[in-house]
Amino acid sequence: MDIFEFAKEKEKISEENYRKLSEETENEGLHKIFVMLANEETSHYTAIEAMHNNEIAEIPPSDILNDAKKIFDSMRKKTGEFNFKMDEVTVYKKARQLEIESEMFYRQKAQEVGDVNQKDTFLKLAEMEHRHYIMLENIYSFVEKPQYFLENAEMYRFDDYSTEGTL
Repeated sequence: MDIFEFAKEKEKISEENYRKLSEETENEGLHKIFVMLANEETSHYTAIEAMHNNEIAEIPPSDILNDAKKIFDSMRKKTGEFNFKMDEVTVYKKARQLEIESEMFYRQKAQEVGDVNQKDTFLKLAEMEHRHYIMLENIYSFVEKPQYFLENAEMYRFDDYSTEGTL
């Protein structure tokens, strides 16, 4: 299997996982975040497919970290208990690891390709996967200690990454 087919398969699996997580969570905010992540994985798939067809790959701009921060801010303003099952925590931890692996994969492929546009696209994909990791790191912290996370806005680790501009 060539790198493009492999990368498309990774993106398809990630998209399916996020759609499944969006359906399984009972938390409205997390549902929205997982849908956003799934949609971004779809756009990654499309970009890789374009590269595979020797076309210019376009990755739509993303402001996913700022959008997620707004969702967490909104959740913080609502009252109520947040209860998560232990298996949810495990699933989010696994998803976080998959994003690390995807980021490393794209950084490695960027070094291997000779085409400047493909290299740039792989690096952009790596950065977006890194942002997904940051998102999942925040979700993981949230489900471990929901009240503490929401009460302490400094726990949010979105700002350092979202001010770099959008990809």
